[in-house]
Amino acid sequence: MESNTKYLALSGLFVALIIVGSFLQIPLPLVPFTLQVLFVNLAILMLGLKWGTISISTYTLMGLIGIPVFTSGGGLSAIVYPTFGFIIGFIVSGILAGLYLKKFGNTSIKSLTIATIITITVIYAFGVSYFYLISTLYLGIVTTFQTVFVNLFLLLLPGSIIQGIISVLIAKRLNKNI
Repeated sequence: MESNTKYLALSGLFVALIIVGSFLQIPLPLVPFTLQVLFVNLAILMLGLKWGTISISTYTLMGLIGIPVFTSGGGLSAIVYPTFGFIIGFIVSGILAGLYLKKFGNTSIKSLTIATIITITVIYAFGVSYFYLISTLYLGIVTTFQTVFVNLFLLLLPGSIIQGIISVLIAKRLNKNI
């Protein structure tokens, strides 16, 4: 019982951190750079499959019911925002990286780093693909995949790698205390 209470509290903390991360922004051409990857990845690395995914899913549900927690606001209409693919990527990465950590543990730098690579890869795969598809097929915006790739992947990836390194170092240091 005590363990569930502890993880419920930590899950709530990570929901709050992901929300804060969505509002800490650096404006860029197509999407702002945020700290969401840092906090999503930390949730996965520190809370694991079940509670990490619960944290990310709670954040997503809060946004979908209309609470303005997403970078672009909130509500069901967020599903057709080009950036919603990143949010889908948060959830899928939580599941995949969480499954990896469940199998290999979250105490070594190697397993934390591989889980982080899974997280960042999945987030960008969903984010870039969704952005391009929604923009061109639904919103009718004339753009090329190359433009989307450069502005959403190449421009944002270095910052996400730095966030990944920071989250691995924090998780390595704090996981033994959780």
